[in-house]
Amino acid sequence: MSTHDFAARIFAAQTSHNSKYYSPGDYISVIRDVQCRDNRQGRPMVVFETEIQQTSSPEHPVGSAATQIYMQDTDAGPGNTKAAIRDILGVTDAQLDDDAGRAAIIKCLNPDEQTGKSPLAGTVVRVHAINRPTTKGGNFTLVTFRRAEEGEKLLTERDSDF
Repeated sequence: MSTHDFAARIFAAQTSHNSKYYSPGDYISVIRDVQCRDNRQGRPMVVFETEIQQTSSPEHPVGSAATQIYMQDTDAGPGNTKAAIRDILGVTDAQLDDDAGRAAIIKCLNPDEQTGKSPLAGTVVRVHAINRPTTKGGNFTLVTFRRAEEGEKLLTERDSDF
């Protein structure tokens, strides 16, 4: 294989970020981007890339990256993606079911022409992640998003001792 072939592969490759999936805990994060793409097996997914600003989890220190992926070829994936967008936008399901709502979802999933990132980039969100048992005996981390209130802070153990 020639150097040119290696360079062509590198140019065509998607870069990866040193990011972890959310583990159980509460977070204040900023959305860095929302992307629609296929994984290595060609499965469609929506990827929420975030940066942790506040955390209750030692696995995700402040400043670290965390990712939430919604597979679009599963029963739950599209609905979970819609719920995340709904809660980040602060609207109801009904508001996403008409033409304007569909347009809002499409806008959130398409990169802005000027920035190359989702219009949701820069949005500060409250993230809650809990483990739920699966029917096969494993754990599934359920992650929910909502737009954070201006200046919202996580409660610490010391804050709740009153």
